[in-house]
Formats: sequence, structure tokens, C-alpha cells
Amino acid sequence: MTGLKRIFTAIIVIVAAGCGPKPQAPPEPSPVEEEPVTPAERLELARSYMDQGRVGEAADRYREILAYAPDDFEANLNLGIALFSMESAAFENERDYTQAAIHLRRSVDLRKDDPRPYLYLGTIEFERRNHQAAIEHLSVASSLDPANEAAHEMLGLSFIEVGGEDAGKRELRKTLEINPRNQSANLALGKIYEREDRNDLAVKLLETALAVNPNLDMARYILQRVYYEEGLYDKAEIKCKEFLKFHPADIQSLEILSWIYRLQERTGEMLAVYEELTRIQPENTAYWSPLIQHYMENNDYEKAGALLETSLSHNPYYAYGNIRYGQVLAHRGERALESGSREQAIDSFSLALEHFRKAMVDDRYAETAAKLMSQVENRLRGLSDR
Repeated sequence: MTGLKRIFTAIIVIVAAGCGPKPQAPPEPSPVEEEPVTPAERLELARSYMDQGRVGEAADRYREILAYAPDDFEANLNLGIALFSMESAAFENERDYTQAAIHLRRSVDLRKDDPRPYLYLGTIEFERRNHQAAIEHLSVASSLDPANEAAHEMLGLSFIEVGGEDAGKRELRKTLEINPRNQSANLALGKIYEREDRNDLAVKLLETALAVNPNLDMARYILQRVYYEEGLYDKAEIKCKEFLKFHPADIQSLEILSWIYRLQERTGEMLAVYEELTRIQPENTAYWSPLIQHYMENNDYEKAGALLETSLSHNPYYAYGNIRYGQVLAHRGERALESGSREQAIDSFSLALEHFRKAMVDDRYAETAAKLMSQVENRLRGLSDR
């Protein structure tokens, strides 16, 4: 290799070495969270975990504090609250508030003047549906903290559950003084006022509850009834249709619609609703009667007859149905005579008599059934004399 070649080769090696990867500096160690030393530091860390939603880690910190300071009020209280929060996140049938209640009760033993443990103990009993026990805790919580919306709300609902409606109303009204848009208080009071026929108050409260939560079906369900009773048919119709979107087989909504349509002479819509009702509850004769009456009054004996046969198959002792079916059969007998079919006429008249006899067991129709029977019997005697 010539001297010039050696020089070029050395240059290439040097350049190549400069272009290669440079050595990386070792990574800096990640900061290590300093272990809290004093109880106050541990408590502060636990609180920060709670604020961040790290409830399990917060609970562990509170346990550490209680390991050497079992009578620490804040640690007992906040561990109870943390355990309550963890159980509340589980499915209802999987919740176990036993450990939470132990620490909350210990908090009450340590300090009687703090409303928080009473509130959470009351909430636990409320969720367990132990309403009398809930009342005891929530009464203390609400007296220690009169502005506590949740305490008054659950206390009012608990009183209602155990039959103390007056006390319940008082607490729910206090709830609404604190927060006029409290959903549960508006709904519960609205239901009570509707039962007491204080519809003006019921409407106001139920409309507020529904405005707060447009998916609150119970408020919508009661409002449709109250609107109808107050003659607010347009509003009642809207609420019925809204409810039926998600509950298409709801009887009350369909019934109210049928009543509105009948009052407003919207015959086609009324008939459609009654047909739906007979499909849902075919054994309920009250839903067949308007359909049968309509077709009989319009001399549509074929349609009426088909409906009567179906209704009587579900309830053979349906008195109105038996009277009407007897009339349909008598009509068929007359048509048979007109066409010259004497035997068919006799069969139809004889069947008509059977249905009129069944109708006579109902005092409301006995007199009418007897008159119709007499007429058909005369027709049969006339045919037998020929």
C-alpha cells in the first residue's frame, strides 16, 4: 500500500468512528417518594390520595396510622369513609359495609360533636333499608349540621318509609330550602301531594324533578295522571307517549291515551289503543267493550262478531259480550232467513238464546237479556209453526 493510500485509509477510519453512535449517559434515577415520618405527614398523604381518587392507597395509610394510634379520630373517620367509598363502587348485592361501620362507630365514640360519622352511618343504614336505624343517625347529623342537604334528604325519605309522612314532608321541605332542585325531594313530595289531591303543588315539584333529570320515568308517569285529572289533555298525551317509547306495554299510559282520544272524538286513535290493550290483557273485558260497541253501533256485525268470539274465548262469562254476541247471532239468523236458509236461521237463533241466558247472571244486563230472549224465542216459535 502506497503512502498516499495509507493516509486516505486513516482519514476514512477516523471519519467513520466519528459518525457512529455516541455513548449514552446513564439514566437519572426516578425520584423516590419520601416515606412520611410523622402521623401528621401520613394523614396528609392519605388525604391527598383520597383527593386523587386513590382510595385503596389512602385506606392503607389510615390503617398504618391506626396501627400505632388506634384512637386517632381523623384516621378512624377517614378510613371508614374510604371503606364506604370502596364498597359503594361495588354492585349493590355485593356491598359489605361492616368494616366501614366499625371505624365510623369508633369515630362517634371518640367525638360526639362531629356530624360526619353520623351522616355516613345513616347512609349505610339507608342503603341497607334499615330506615329506623338510619333515622337515629341522620337526626343527629342534621341537628349538628342543619345545612346538610343529604342528611335532610335521606332523613325525610326514611321517615316516609316507616310511615312518618308528616316528619318526612318536613325534612324534605328543609332539603328543598337548601337545594330547590334536589331530585329525590321533589319527586317524593310530588308523589305525596298527588296522593293528597294537591295537584297544583304536585305538578310544580314533579316538573322540577323531571327538569333536573329528564330520564326520571317515575315523575313522567305520575305527571301524565295529574295532567289528565286537571284537564291538561295535551300535556297528558305528551307524557304518555314519552313513557310508552320505553315502556310500550304500560297499561296506565295506554288507558289515559284512550280516554283522551274518546273525549276528543279521535275515534281511529282510540280504537288503535284499545286494540293494543286487548292484545296485552285479553282477559280484561273493559278493553273489548269500547271496540265492540263501536262496531255494533256502526252495524259492522262481521268485525264485531270476530271481536266477540275472541273476547269470549278469554272470558266466557263476559256479560256485555254475551249480550252483544247474542245480537250478532240473531242478526245472522235474520240474514239466513232472507237467503232462504231456514235451518241455519234456527241454529243462529238457538245459539243467540244461549248467550242471552249467560248474560242474565249479571244484574246489570238481566232485564235487557230477558227482552232479547223473548224476541228470539218468538222468532223460533214462528219458524217451528211453518
